[in-house]
Amino acid sequence: MTDPNKKDMAIARSIRALSAYARNNSFVFVRPTNKLTTPPQAEAHKAAVESVCDAMDALANEALERKVAYSEFDALRKQLIKLNSFPPNEYFEPVARAFAENGGLQ
Repeated sequence: MTDPNKKDMAIARSIRALSAYARNNSFVFVRPTNKLTTPPQAEAHKAAVESVCDAMDALANEALERKVAYSEFDALRKQLIKLNSFPPNEYFEPVARAFAENGGLQ
């Protein structure tokens, strides 16, 4: 275990910010049809998004313990997209910037 530096903390902080946004807006998503979502469908979607957010929070914690790869974050980002959850770029850009500044954007 190493002590986190400012760049590691920036990665963790930016991932947590994106996760918090996605979690707080987990009820908002693009629907594949014009039909209303039933309460059980909406709850299942919310739970799926929150599960990805839990994984993002865990990755943010790991960023303070070890060097995490952008590909680890990107896999979670892609899961959000598959769930039709699209946080604004203002939440994705700081994550990419933090990884780039830490030499881990690959």
